[in-house]
Amino acid sequence: MLLAQSKVLQELNLSWNSLSGPRIGTALKQILRAPKLNVLDLSNNKLSGEAIEIFIGYLGRAKKLVTLNLSYNPMTPEDALKVLNKMKFNAVKVQNILMENVFVDGEFLLLLKQIKNMKTRKNTVITYGGVVGGFVPEGPDMRDLLLNRMEFLTTRGKKQKVDISLVVMQMVKDNYDIMPAKAFQDAIEATGAPVDSNLIDEIINTFPGPKTPKTKTIRLKLLVDYINRKWPHKKLPPTPPPEPEPEPEPEPEPEPEPKKKGKGKKK
Repeated sequence: MLLAQSKVLQELNLSWNSLSGPRIGTALKQILRAPKLNVLDLSNNKLSGEAIEIFIGYLGRAKKLVTLNLSYNPMTPEDALKVLNKMKFNAVKVQNILMENVFVDGEFLLLLKQIKNMKTRKNTVITYGGVVGGFVPEGPDMRDLLLNRMEFLTTRGKKQKVDISLVVMQMVKDNYDIMPAKAFQDAIEATGAPVDSNLIDEIINTFPGPKTPKTKTIRLKLLVDYINRKWPHKKLPPTPPPEPEPEPEPEPEPEPEPKKKGKGKKK
């Protein structure tokens, strides 16, 4: 496969391609061999079962891979657990595994806790959708804590009130998704909201986008997806219809040309 042989390929976005089946798993396994690949986006496909099992078996060969996005695939809790199991091995260099809208079980959460206690995984980010099987995880969800704090500071305090949730929704509506951390912080501060830089930084770390050699990023769609689930009543105001264009003034009718006088007959 040509992509696997590419020496310049760093980011590959294969989202929204209806990828599924063991043959795709084998093809993805080959792509992991690309020597400089650091971001692989497989979100919003149909990957599950054998396809997942085949290609994650080769994660250890992707020496430069930093972010693997498997969000919004029909993966089972067993699939998610197989992916997470790979993070126990030091040969796997991935730092961010995104599985938004992928449901997990109690076994996954227990293993996740073990992995986060590993010295080599202190900065690892692993996201998932929800928990099945009635398992109640220990401790509060960091996403809830951060958004509750943001909500209190920006809409319920005595200072200038700005609903940051709506600000971020508008960003996504304006086709922003992956944004550098500095640009996101500047955008939030520009609203005048009384939010300190530490809180903004924690939000960026909790909803991470792919890292680049120079800066970290935030994935705005992940943040908005969680906001929509936490506060489904929050909606952007409807976009007003465009003002109708003024009708052009009718062109004046041309004046009739004066009739030419005929020449008299010679006598």
